Amino acid sequence: MAFNPRVPVILGAAFFGEGVGSRIHTEQEAQAFIDVLPEGGLVAIDTSRHYGQGTSEEMLGRLNLRGSQVDTKIYPEKPGDHKLERLHSLFQRSLEALHGVSIRIFYLHAPDRSVPFKETLRAVDELYRKGHFKEFGLSNFWAWEVAEVVGICEANGWIKPTVYQGCYNAIDRAVETELLPCLKKFGIRFFAYSPLASGFLAGTQIVGQQAQAGVSGTALITNCHMENTCRTNICTAVPLSSKFTKLLCASHDLRLSELAFRWIQHHSALGPENAIVIGGSRPQHIKQALLDWSSSLFCSTQGPLPDTVVRVIESAWAELKGNVGIYAI
Repeated sequence: MAFNPRVPVILGAAFFGEGVGSRIHTEQEAQAFIDVLPEGGLVAIDTSRHYGQGTSEEMLGRLNLRGSQVDTKIYPEKPGDHKLERLHSLFQRSLEALHGVSIRIFYLHAPDRSVPFKETLRAVDELYRKGHFKEFGLSNFWAWEVAEVVGICEANGWIKPTVYQGCYNAIDRAVETELLPCLKKFGIRFFAYSPLASGFLAGTQIVGQQAQAGVSGTALITNCHMENTCRTNICTAVPLSSKFTKLLCASHDLRLSELAFRWIQHHSALGPENAIVIGGSRPQHIKQALLDWSSSLFCSTQGPLPDTVVRVIESAWAELKGNVGIYAI
């Protein structure tokens, strides 16, 4: 079945692999994520040298990616990881792990502020000129750091960043105030991860006193995206979730995940030049989760949400925005 969303979709492979934080441990489970995606809807597969201590890349290198290209990143796990020789070495590990899979976008997963940006960007340009990737991206950089990076690249004739990946959804829009205008000025596209707000907009995460031991879907998980979401007063998500639930139980017949995807497709700051990264973390429910994602994604082609629904979302965001986390590391 063909799928042509307004904002393209990227499959996130953060939970693929065998390392700490990995939840999709077998190739069979991981292949199911790729195989279930509708034709025409998958732009690329997103991973990182950081995910699963490199095992996410290794698993992707063994899968049938159905012709998809891969976007990958290098995270500075310790000071100095973005020095010229070290970055070359880490990138070589990514190439070896992916077994010849074409790299579309190479990201600096976060800034290594122990190394002058000029040295890091020189290394990125050298890798690009060797033909190792097609585009250069940033993630977890402050807006003023993005401007600094662009300036250094322009001054030296090096490849400039054309993509930025960051957290963005109906209840976390921290990027809208300064980052998105900065990216627009420099012609940098924005790719949004965590469109379901780490599960809050899928109805799978309940916090505070509502969490129940032993009840599936109510435990607070501790992956990096959830930690970012919980960095500030996450208790505000409880009344927010209640507000959404009351809305959905009314006459609109909407599921939370459908609401989240239709909002980001039709009411957010994103356009067709941007993209949305979707992913998952529950292998024991993989079949149902994939069905839910597929139906939610297809729902995003139904068009904009009713005005009454949008007003409730905007009201919820107005209450929550003073408590959201920061967009950079």
